Amino acid sequence: MDALAEQYLATPCSVMSPNTGRFDLLADMIRAFSADGVVDLTWQACHTCNIKAFSVKAFIRESFAIPALHLETDYAESDTEQLRVCIEAYLEML
Repeated sequence: MDALAEQYLATPCSVMSPNTGRFDLLADMIRAFSADGVVDLTWQACHTCNIKAFSVKAFIRESFAIPALHLETDYAESDTEQLRVCIEAYLEML
């Protein structure tokens, strides 16, 4: 149980606050993949992620000077085309 609890508490989730681990992991991933941009996805029901989206975007812009796209969606397929168009436009911008 202790190991399980440690793993869950180490997960960089926006619910855990303050959580610099999210930014550390994001920075590691941007460097590892030589990212030209970042797509940040928020599920509609995850209000803590949505609140942190501003901080994530600012962190990416200030630390790496690359563009970030924040998307909010639910689990339905009703916005698939809207997301596709938005992501394609973002990729063209890159």
